[in-house]
Amino acid sequence: MGDVWRIRGVEHPSPLLEGAVELRYRVLHEPFGVARDDDWNDGDPSSSHVVATVEDEVVGYARVIADPSARSAQVRQVAVRREWERRGIGTALMGAALRRAIELGMTHVWLNARLTAVPFYEKLGFRVTSAVFRSPRTYLPHVRMDRAL
Repeated sequence: MGDVWRIRGVEHPSPLLEGAVELRYRVLHEPFGVARDDDWNDGDPSSSHVVATVEDEVVGYARVIADPSARSAQVRQVAVRREWERRGIGTALMGAALRRAIELGMTHVWLNARLTAVPFYEKLGFRVTSAVFRSPRTYLPHVRMDRAL
């Protein structure tokens, strides 16, 4: 596998978003025994979807959900296929997600991070703003992290 990947926004519905749905399940839920539930309201008009692709195969994904009334956006479901980790894809996805939030007029972003991902998000300027809590879906420990734009 070469490192020829690209980041792009995708609309709902699209074949690339279907690939992202599969990726999200395989990376974020299946390894932890979570039953498949693909009803994430991907068509929500406040959502923007960003994918990393190799040719037309989705290898990474991030979602931005904007709340214009609060000028805040949540970044959710950041996932990179295991064999594509540590190649800059996660950083590039987050960069695209942050740029999208700025384009939408947001001044603040937040996310819920697994404890294992906290150092990654801290390198991107996020800071922990909550006590540890368990995700209701995976039961893995998480914290809320925030960043100004």
